[in-house]
Amino acid sequence: EQAPNRSLRAAAVVLLPEREGLYRACDARVLAMIERGAEEEARALLARGLAPHLPAMKAVGLRELGAATSGRLTREEAIAAMQQATRQYAKRQYTWFRNRLQQSEILRKMGIEKQFSESLLSEIFSFIRSSLLTTRG
Repeated sequence: EQAPNRSLRAAAVVLLPEREGLYRACDARVLAMIERGAEEEARALLARGLAPHLPAMKAVGLRELGAATSGRLTREEAIAAMQQATRQYAKRQYTWFRNRLQQSEILRKMGIEKQFSESLLSEIFSFIRSSLLTTRG
């Protein structure tokens, strides 16, 4: 077994969009999933009678779509609840990244407030170059 190389450094690049835009994207994604057959997929999965502790049964939106299938929620209520669950999941991810990485590693905190586009690439690559893993000291 090879000993770890303690001289290596790592840099993380995380793009954190502004929350309102992120939440709009979450809502739109749920609607696209519904349009592409998420309700039928949820019905088929629930019909298999799998144990609730299995990872597949914990998928975001499955509980909400199941509630609509069983009549506990209307279709519209289930979609709204699924959108909320998706936004909450995105918020947990956002918070996890923000709390785990040093401020200097988060491009948003470096003053980049615009939505991701190719115009950000030069700033991203500049950050990466300043954190190169191949520099030898």
